[in-house]
Amino acid sequence: MSILDFLRTSKAFRAALSGAVFALFTFNFAAIFYITEGYAKLMPRSPDPEKGRIITLRPVKGTGIVYVNEHDLNVRDFVEYRLSPLCAITVIVFYGIGAWLGWWRSKPKKYTPPFLPPGKQPSPRQ
Repeated sequence: MSILDFLRTSKAFRAALSGAVFALFTFNFAAIFYITEGYAKLMPRSPDPEKGRIITLRPVKGTGIVYVNEHDLNVRDFVEYRLSPLCAITVIVFYGIGAWLGWWRSKPKKYTPPFLPPGKQPSPRQ
Protein backbone atom coordinates (compact mmCIF):
# COMPACT_ATOMS: atom_id res chain seq x y z
CA MET A 1 0.00 0.00 0.00
CA SER A 2 1.50 3.31 -1.04
CA ILE A 3 1.42 6.41 1.12
CA LEU A 4 -1.16 7.95 -1.22
CA ASP A 5 -3.47 4.98 -0.82
CA PHE A 6 -3.02 5.19 2.95
CA LEU A 7 -3.94 8.88 2.99
CA ARG A 8 -6.99 8.23 0.79
CA THR A 9 -8.40 5.41 2.86
CA SER A 10 -7.28 6.22 6.42
CA LYS A 11 -10.25 7.41 8.45
CA ALA A 12 -7.98 8.08 11.42
CA PHE A 13 -5.82 10.47 9.40
CA ARG A 14 -8.88 12.24 8.02
CA ALA A 15 -10.39 12.53 11.52
CA ALA A 16 -7.14 13.85 13.00
CA LEU A 17 -6.72 16.43 10.26
CA SER A 18 -10.38 17.43 10.49
CA GLY A 19 -10.05 17.78 14.25
CA ALA A 20 -6.96 19.96 13.93
CA VAL A 21 -8.65 22.25 11.40
CA PHE A 22 -11.80 22.43 13.55
CA ALA A 23 -9.71 23.21 16.66
CA LEU A 24 -7.88 26.03 14.84
CA PHE A 25 -11.18 27.45 13.57
CA THR A 26 -12.77 27.23 17.03
CA PHE A 27 -9.76 28.88 18.69
CA ASN A 28 -9.86 31.67 16.11
CA PHE A 29 -13.59 32.21 16.66
CA ALA A 30 -13.14 32.25 20.45
CA ALA A 31 -10.29 34.76 20.21
CA ILE A 32 -12.30 37.07 17.96
CA PHE A 33 -15.31 36.80 20.27
CA TYR A 34 -13.16 37.58 23.33
CA ILE A 35 -11.55 40.59 21.69
CA THR A 36 -14.81 42.07 20.44
CA GLU A 37 -16.95 41.32 23.50
CA GLY A 38 -14.43 40.92 26.31
CA TYR A 39 -12.43 44.03 25.58
CA ALA A 40 -15.62 46.09 25.41
CA LYS A 41 -16.76 44.83 28.83
CA LEU A 42 -13.48 44.43 30.73
CA MET A 43 -11.13 47.18 29.58
CA PRO A 44 -11.26 50.63 31.16
CA ARG A 45 -13.06 53.47 29.39
CA SER A 46 -10.57 56.06 30.62
CA PRO A 47 -6.75 55.99 30.40
CA ASP A 48 -4.92 54.09 33.14
CA PRO A 49 -1.23 55.09 33.00
CA GLU A 50 -0.29 52.90 36.00
CA LYS A 51 -1.13 49.72 34.08
CA GLY A 52 -0.02 51.14 30.74
CA ARG A 53 -3.53 51.23 29.28
CA ILE A 54 -3.13 54.38 27.27
CA ILE A 55 -3.73 53.17 23.70
CA THR A 56 -7.24 53.80 22.39
CA LEU A 57 -9.12 50.97 20.74
CA ARG A 58 -12.67 50.58 19.44
CA PRO A 59 -13.40 46.84 19.72
CA VAL A 60 -16.92 46.91 18.23
CA LYS A 61 -18.77 49.71 16.48
CA GLY A 62 -21.18 51.35 18.85
CA THR A 63 -19.40 50.31 22.06
CA GLY A 64 -17.21 53.35 22.49
CA ILE A 65 -13.50 53.58 23.08
CA VAL A 66 -11.56 51.44 25.52
CA TYR A 67 -7.95 51.81 26.58
CA VAL A 68 -5.53 48.91 26.23
CA ASN A 69 -1.82 48.37 26.75
CA GLU A 70 0.72 47.38 24.12
CA HIS A 71 0.35 43.65 24.80
CA ASP A 72 -3.45 43.69 24.35
CA LEU A 73 -3.07 45.63 21.12
CA ASN A 74 -0.50 43.09 19.86
CA VAL A 75 -2.88 40.24 20.71
CA ARG A 76 -5.69 41.91 18.78
CA ASP A 77 -3.40 42.55 15.80
CA PHE A 78 -2.15 38.94 15.86
CA VAL A 79 -5.68 37.53 15.83
CA GLU A 80 -6.95 39.95 13.20
CA TYR A 81 -4.01 40.01 10.80
CA ARG A 82 -2.27 36.64 11.33
CA LEU A 83 -4.57 34.03 12.86
CA SER A 84 -7.75 34.77 10.87
CA PRO A 85 -6.05 34.62 7.44
CA LEU A 86 -4.14 31.51 8.53
CA CYS A 87 -7.43 29.89 9.52
CA ALA A 88 -9.04 30.75 6.19
CA ILE A 89 -6.05 29.48 4.20
CA THR A 90 -5.94 26.29 6.28
CA VAL A 91 -9.62 25.56 5.59
CA ILE A 92 -9.13 26.13 1.85
CA VAL A 93 -6.01 23.93 1.74
CA PHE A 94 -7.74 21.24 3.82
CA TYR A 95 -10.68 21.18 1.43
CA GLY A 96 -8.34 21.06 -1.58
CA ILE A 97 -6.32 18.18 -0.14
CA GLY A 98 -9.52 16.34 0.76
CA ALA A 99 -10.90 16.82 -2.75
CA TRP A 100 -7.61 15.65 -4.27
CA LEU A 101 -7.58 12.56 -2.07
CA GLY A 102 -11.24 11.86 -2.81
CA TRP A 103 -12.54 12.34 0.75
CA TRP A 104 -15.66 14.21 -0.30
CA ARG A 105 -17.01 11.44 -2.53
CA SER A 106 -19.11 8.49 -1.50
CA LYS A 107 -16.21 6.18 -2.43
CA PRO A 108 -12.52 7.12 -2.62
CA LYS A 109 -11.22 7.44 -6.18
CA LYS A 110 -8.97 4.61 -7.31
CA TYR A 111 -5.46 5.61 -8.21
CA THR A 112 -4.59 5.39 -11.91
CA PRO A 113 -1.08 6.08 -13.10
CA PRO A 114 -0.88 9.32 -15.11
CA PHE A 115 0.10 9.64 -18.77
CA LEU A 116 -0.77 6.15 -20.00
CA PRO A 117 -1.30 5.79 -23.73
CA PRO A 118 -4.97 5.24 -24.69
CA GLY A 119 -4.52 1.52 -25.50
CA LYS A 120 -2.51 0.77 -22.33
CA GLN A 121 -5.16 1.45 -19.67
CA PRO A 122 -4.88 -0.81 -16.62
CA SER A 123 -7.41 -3.62 -16.46
CA PRO A 124 -10.08 -3.29 -13.78
CA ARG A 125 -9.68 -5.50 -10.74
CA GLN A 126 -12.27 -8.15 -10.23
